[in-house]
Parts: sequence; C-alpha cells; structure tokens
Amino acid sequence: MGSEDQWNHATESLEKVLKLRKIEYKTIPGEAAFYGPKIDISWWTAIGRLWQLSTVQFDFNLPHAFRPGSTLRKTVRASSR
Repeated sequence: MGSEDQWNHATESLEKVLKLRKIEYKTIPGEAAFYGPKIDISWWTAIGRLWQLSTVQFDFNLPHAFRPGSTLRKTVRASSR
C-alpha cells in the first residue's frame, strides 16, 4: 500500500521529529507495518526486560480510502421562559 514517495515522506517526517526532539533512535528496515512506517517506543525495565510502550504511525492510505470529513450541527436550546 502507498507509493514509494509516500513511504519516503512518512519515514523522513518521523525521523525529523525524533531529531528535532533530540530523541535517540535506530532504524530497523523492514519493521514497518504494511500500511506505513512507524515508531515503536520501548523501555528497558529495572529487571532488564524490553517492553514496548506505544507505537506512532503514519497511515497515508486510510484517509484516501474513507474520505474523512465532518458535519457541523447547530444546537438549538429551548428557552427557559
């Protein structure tokens, strides 16, 4: 899913954020999910185990598939007279 340009843009964007925030990271080629590059946030516990805490992922395909949007509704309140 996604073009090579989309994957490159997503990967570069994720790396840019990590560099701007001065967060140490390493890339693991081939570890992305099938729908976009990701950042896995892991932590070493006090007893030496590696635990995955969260994943941040760009999905450039899903918005195009569902055409998201919003609808605003006007709320009408009854008068208290």
